Parts: sequence; C-alpha cells; structure tokens
Amino acid sequence: MYRIIRSIENIKSYTFFKDKVIGISENQIIDLDTGNVLYVAEYSLQYVHCKNLICYVNDIYGNGFYFKDYSSTISVSETFIETAVDEKYLLVSKNGSTQLLNIELDSLTQLSNDKLFTYEIDNGIVFYKQKDKVLAISIFEERELWRIDLSSFGQYNDRGKQKSYAVKSILGIWKDLLLIQLSNFRLIALESATGNLKYDLMLADKFATDPQNYLSTSSPMLLDLENERIVWLTNSSLIHIDLTEFSPKLVKDYFDVPKENLWRFNKSTLHNGYLYFTGDYGMEYAVSTRFGVLNPETGEVLWQEQLEKTGGLSSPPQVAEDKLCVLGSKGTLHIFKKKLNPR
Repeated sequence: MYRIIRSIENIKSYTFFKDKVIGISENQIIDLDTGNVLYVAEYSLQYVHCKNLICYVNDIYGNGFYFKDYSSTISVSETFIETAVDEKYLLVSKNGSTQLLNIELDSLTQLSNDKLFTYEIDNGIVFYKQKDKVLAISIFEERELWRIDLSSFGQYNDRGKQKSYAVKSILGIWKDLLLIQLSNFRLIALESATGNLKYDLMLADKFATDPQNYLSTSSPMLLDLENERIVWLTNSSLIHIDLTEFSPKLVKDYFDVPKENLWRFNKSTLHNGYLYFTGDYGMEYAVSTRFGVLNPETGEVLWQEQLEKTGGLSSPPQVAEDKLCVLGSKGTLHIFKKKLNPR
C-alpha cells in the first residue's frame, strides 16, 4: 500500500503544511521535501503544528514563531502559541495568562488568568480544563459562559485508593455536545451552550475486564463526525461508541488469539475512513515497532510495516494526500508514499 521514499534523522517533530512536510531539527524549521531551511531560531524549537493555514512552533523558552507562507516567519517574543483560532487570531500564553493575539493588528486581549493545557475551540468558544473544573469562554465576547466542578462526579477506586475524576482529553463537539474523556475511562457529554450533563458512560465497567487485556490510557479516542461515532483502538480492542444513542460496542477483540498473532495497539489517527496505527505484533518488543492501516468497520489490518531500531514509535502516524509519515523515538522520520499499483 505504501513504499518508503526517505528517512531523515535528527527530527524533533513534523507536520503537513500546504502538501509539504515541515520538520523541526534543533533550532531550524525545514521543508523536508526539498531540504530547504525556512528559519533558524536562536534556541532549540519544540513541536510544530499547522491549523487554519498557519504553521507555528515555540522554542524551549516560550517564544513563538509562525508563518502563512514559506517566505516569511514571524517571531513573537515571550509569547507561547497554543493554537491558531483562524487566519487572523492566535491563542497564546503570555505572562502566565491566556490571551488572544490579533496578528493583523499585533494586539493582545486577555481571556483567562490561567494557562490552557487541555482545550478545544469550536465556533468562537474555547472549552478547557482548569484543575478540577471545566470551563467555556467566548473568545470574541471575552466572557465566561459556564463552568462545572468535577467533584460532583464523585470518586473512583484505583487499586484500593479513592481518586477524584480529572479531564484526560477533550475530544471535540458533536451536535452541540462537548465530548470529554475523564480518568478511569469515563466518557461524558455536556451541552456546549450550558455545560449541563447529557450523557455519562463508564467504559471500564464494560470492556477489557481481564487484567491482561486492559484498556490503555495512551490510546486516543477519535471523533468520527462523518459516521456519528467515536472510534477507539485501545491495546487489543477496537471499540465504537455510537453518539446517536451514546452506546458502545466491541467491534473486534485481538486478544483471544495465539501469542504470535496478538496485536497490541498504541497510537492511532483517523484519516479518510481508515485508522493509521502504531503497535506491536506477536509480543515481539516492549515498545511499538509496527505501523499500518486498519479498516475501522471490521478491524482488519489491511497493511503493516515494521521499523526496528527506532527506540519505539511513540507518536501516531500522520497522513496527507499520498504521504504517510511516522517518527521514531530516536528522532528518525520515515516518509512513505502510496503505491500507484496497490499490489
């Protein structure tokens, strides 16, 4: 299905931007398709992202850099770029608070006294966690819409200890519902306009009750808006959650097979109706050395490849057009291209 076209060492992070692969190597932003260095920063750079036609990255001291084309990179001193709200506004952290940067006017508007670490932006509203709370703020009206206290969800038992629930990830918005994964694999849906609880699902009570076939905290729940569901490839299980009824089902169990045929999945990405994954097959290694393509309807692995001596594949594959990229923990980026003849 794919063939390797190049491997590039010393890559910290990468992203797709206007059909090109943009990578970070030490203090450089590089067009990895041509090898051209687009920008050289003073200090080491971190993770590069692309959203709303803006590519952005921060250095290790919290200075931000962004560009809309390959000819000009703009730096914003002592300003950590969180995300691009649209082509005009960046959400940034500055002086310990969260602010909105108008890049056309070079002006800042304060939104919150806190830094944001887990958040989702939809239709001009930022939903985020703040310690034991979930809040919603209107970005352009500059006001808080609602907040809920997670202490109202009680506690859960974690190996004999009682713990309070915390936000693990914010999946996104589906039909005016904010979908949030809490600790202990609890999934909740809040009305995005009010914060009122609409659905509450305890997944730990329904799946992988065998201690050897556990649910994995490192496997992301993926929002599949086209099919009105959540797709979750976790450890040795493929699970669908139907959002129309908020009901889960096990699509495929990969655990009840001979050891040499056992899949243990780690990270995954949903793209154009397929799951692109990293994982381990046949209990070969303690880390993920394989990646591939999976049919989310049936769980069938359609294609897979092994990359050894990478230190493990700890981040999900990224896909755009006819390219597939996977980054090893030792910093080697492997770029694959889709075969014209699938055979």
